[in-house]
Amino acid sequence: MVRHLSKYDGSELIQREVLDGSGKLGLTYTTNAADIDYFEIDTIPSNKDGVYTTSTQTVDYIYRRKNAGSVKAVYVDEEGNELANSEVLSGVENAGLPYNTVAKSITHYELVSMPSNASGVFSENEQTVTYVYRRKNAGSVKVFYIDGDSELTLQSLRSLTEIKSLDLHILQSLRI
Repeated sequence: MVRHLSKYDGSELIQREVLDGSGKLGLTYTTNAADIDYFEIDTIPSNKDGVYTTSTQTVDYIYRRKNAGSVKAVYVDEEGNELANSEVLSGVENAGLPYNTVAKSITHYELVSMPSNASGVFSENEQTVTYVYRRKNAGSVKVFYIDGDSELTLQSLRSLTEIKSLDLHILQSLRI
């Protein structure tokens, strides 16, 4: 019997092969590693080639996941300026496995939209997930000019003519 097993949990990656030993006692057998998506051989068994005997023989090929490209999540504003440190998910022995990135909570910013590749599958190529943020709106700032002596609000040049007690030096200090 030939099995193709995961090194991580011992599960069978593909259906096992049974080499029929009928009429083959004393003859040689040969087995080969399988081509399995996202996996590569980790351990080649010492009994991959052998001689048929009267007992059942088990040949175990052990596989590990192939390396994939990393996934990098970046956090930028609408002009492409970095707002927070990027996060990198390693692709080492992760080919074909799912990944998930998350948006960060960034002070004074809101996420514009969720990137379509925020979740996906590790592939052989490096991938970048770009989170784009926009600065949040703030309340308006109102500026009032107030005469320090009379405490009258100076709203505009037109209203200054209505204030009769205003000194010339106050006008000069305001540079209106």
